[in-house]
Amino acid sequence: MKILITGIAGMIGSNLADYFSKNENVTIHGIDDLSGSYIENINKKVIFHKCNIETDVDYIKELFKKENFDVVYHL
Repeated sequence: MKILITGIAGMIGSNLADYFSKNENVTIHGIDDLSGSYIENINKKVIFHKCNIETDVDYIKELFKKENFDVVYHL
């Protein structure tokens, strides 16, 4: 399963990623612009994309096309 978590470096997003990282059958992608959070919060198993979902629209569109996520948690 492929999961995308926005706000991955925040408290809720990082804890959600930690929870899912215990499952070997899950690939976790995370998006954050690090404007109000810390890169140190991001689990090492997360494929991190530093971008802003409001301004990097083309990047986000391509990411969705390429990865075909099963679940998106928008935090």
